[in-house]
Amino acid sequence: MKIIKSFRKTLSMSIDKDWVLIIKAPLFVTKKIIDGFIEKNKVWIEKRKNFILENVRNFEEWEKFYF
Repeated sequence: MKIIKSFRKTLSMSIDKDWVLIIKAPLFVTKKIIDGFIEKNKVWIEKRKNFILENVRNFEEWEKFYF
């Protein structure tokens, strides 16, 4: 998991190409709020992980895999 704090107003989450959960958060947000956000969205994280695992196949170097 990687947390990126910046000048923004909302929390967001995504999974990058290396399968790392990325959390983007405003500077003022505490670790407790981020942990609550992750806990609240565990279902989304699991669905995304399962979708990726089901759809992964061997790609040629010229092909790209979009989540």
